[in-house]
Amino acid sequence: RREMLKTYTDAALMLGKKNIVIYSSDDGFDEISTSEITKASIIEDGKVDYFFVDPHEFFEPFPLPVVESKEDAVKLFLEGIKGENEEIVKIFALNTAVALFIKDKKDMKEHYKEAYENIKSGNAFKKIEQLRGENE
Repeated sequence: RREMLKTYTDAALMLGKKNIVIYSSDDGFDEISTSEITKASIIEDGKVDYFFVDPHEFFEPFPLPVVESKEDAVKLFLEGIKGENEEIVKIFALNTAVALFIKDKKDMKEHYKEAYENIKSGNAFKKIEQLRGENE
């Protein structure tokens, strides 16, 4: 829960964590929400910074999908990474945008747009397939 974010952040600091991100959304998830604002703390080299992710800024909000089995998770992952499931594409793109923002502190909306286009077009799946071929 979002009110626990500071407690979790303080605990991570006490444990000596140096580079970590902690999420807490208004709908109670400990991940980036697709329907409510998510607050995040970033601990970098002992310093704490906070930022918010509002899904309304990226797409029409929707509830996170419910995954009931491993097979369900695999199916949704493949549909998303191939660009076939719009909601999963949006989830992947938003998480990618946040990760890139954390890394470079540049415009999260631009990162989202680029990630969305790469996932929706199938480029992300093609890259995975290419990497799998190189490792087999």
